[in-house]
Amino acid sequence: MLRHMKLSKWGAFACGLMLLGAGTAAGGRVGETRVFYSDIPVLRWVGIVEGDGQSVETMMGFFCRNGKFTAILTTETTLLSSAQHALQNATGRAPNVTYQVDAQQPKTLPSQPVVDAGSRDPDLTKLAFDAARDAILLEAFTNATTQVFMRVLRTEAAPLEYTFQVAGFKQAVQAVNACKG
Repeated sequence: MLRHMKLSKWGAFACGLMLLGAGTAAGGRVGETRVFYSDIPVLRWVGIVEGDGQSVETMMGFFCRNGKFTAILTTETTLLSSAQHALQNATGRAPNVTYQVDAQQPKTLPSQPVVDAGSRDPDLTKLAFDAARDAILLEAFTNATTQVFMRVLRTEAAPLEYTFQVAGFKQAVQAVNACKG
């Protein structure tokens, strides 16, 4: 069964906070890193921005839901065409994503499309993962010492590659109490 992730208005709000780099007692940026977080009880998340951390084109977000992190890759680039999304709904298949922690061997994970909670339309710039893969990605980002490299293996276009510098990620996960309580 294909699980669609819905990005609610709160998820969009969290992304907006992360994009602005708002710093408060309940969240903000971890030092001068590319990692942001929010520990507001109804809106807890950790996000890591690719690039310089000043402008956001791509981010890997980990949102707290029911005491666990849900991973969502968000880009400004279209990850799927509408036709590819329709095919994925019919077949339950989405583009695979490879990830590589530091200099370790790359590993491949299946992904899932994201559906907008309000319009129910596909968001072709986001990919989600099932619960097991959410945990794998959280472990990868937490255990990396320098970076996590990701590649979206699109079928109708060239692969997209992203490098996330992980400095500050562990501190942000601790700041949101690892989504517990």
